[in-house]
Amino acid sequence: MVKYLLDGGHEVIIGSSGKTEVEFNRNISYISQDRFHPLSVREKIGNLGYFDLVYDLLAYIVRDVKKVFTKDSIVHFLKMKAKEIADKHNKNLQSLEI
Repeated sequence: MVKYLLDGGHEVIIGSSGKTEVEFNRNISYISQDRFHPLSVREKIGNLGYFDLVYDLLAYIVRDVKKVFTKDSIVHFLKMKAKEIADKHNKNLQSLEI
């Protein structure tokens, strides 16, 4: 997903717990966050403005996502569960309306 977006000329910001270092050979912004504290995540991303797309591989509880993002901060939110990641055809990809 990241490679596809970068190849398309999009700005990419990755949020993670910071436990695993991820390296790309391109300009990407990183945000270290604790997904179990949604309000602290909201504080960290609050000054970044508007997101066209948020893609979350670990969104277990929808209400936690809604604590982080508002209707004014994103257009699309896509979530995928671990089981769905293995699905080659992404038939179970879900879009969440914030």
